[in-house]
Amino acid sequence: MKKRQIWRSGLCLLLLLLGGCKTELYSGLSQQEGNEMYAILRSTGFNVEMEVLGAGKDQNVRLKLPEQQVARAISVLQRQGYPKQHFATMGEIFAKDGLISSPTEEKARFIYAISQELSHTLSNIDGVLVARVHVVMQEGDKFDKNPKPSTASVFIKYVEDAPIETLTPKIKALVSNSILGLDYDQVSVALFPSSLKRITSPEEVSSGSIMYLWAGIGALLVLLLVGALYYAMRAGWIPRKIQAPAIQKLA
Repeated sequence: MKKRQIWRSGLCLLLLLLGGCKTELYSGLSQQEGNEMYAILRSTGFNVEMEVLGAGKDQNVRLKLPEQQVARAISVLQRQGYPKQHFATMGEIFAKDGLISSPTEEKARFIYAISQELSHTLSNIDGVLVARVHVVMQEGDKFDKNPKPSTASVFIKYVEDAPIETLTPKIKALVSNSILGLDYDQVSVALFPSSLKRITSPEEVSSGSIMYLWAGIGALLVLLLVGALYYAMRAGWIPRKIQAPAIQKLA
């Protein structure tokens, strides 16, 4: 009975070794972002799990995977621009707080809200890691003969091999059409390539993963050998002269 318990304990330890202890990678993710990050990790060979926590407005997603894969998983997600930065929405910026704002404050909040919305939109372009939009609205009153025109500057950091440069005209058109009175030629776009490259195919197993794999295979072979020997002795397939010292060693 005692030997059977030892055998079961060894089997459980083996399963834990092969499965690996899962550790938290990211938590508090939205359902959409969690699904996208999960799909990226699965398609690149990671043993990732996704858990949905909470309900309703408090619902969020947590990603877990073996501890030895954490560093490479973070690197893979960064190359794809994840996790995404949170941008304030119009509703959040103009939420009623019970205070009366001055026209200057309202204008500043409006400009900031537009910048946040545009930055959020541009960050959803494939290959974009960071996007910022800085808006300067037209100054002067209606009696000013030479008012300063509205301008916008766009900063984009992107994955090196992403075709972002070809999208510059579309980016300028998007920004100019989103702001009343902003001319297309008053929009400047600054592109900065990152040293990170996108991953389009599953990566090779890292050296740490190989080490754990061989350790698991070795433990499995040892347990199978011990189990086969024990079963053979119990079945009487091994002569008693050999069985006695073998049992003493197992004991």
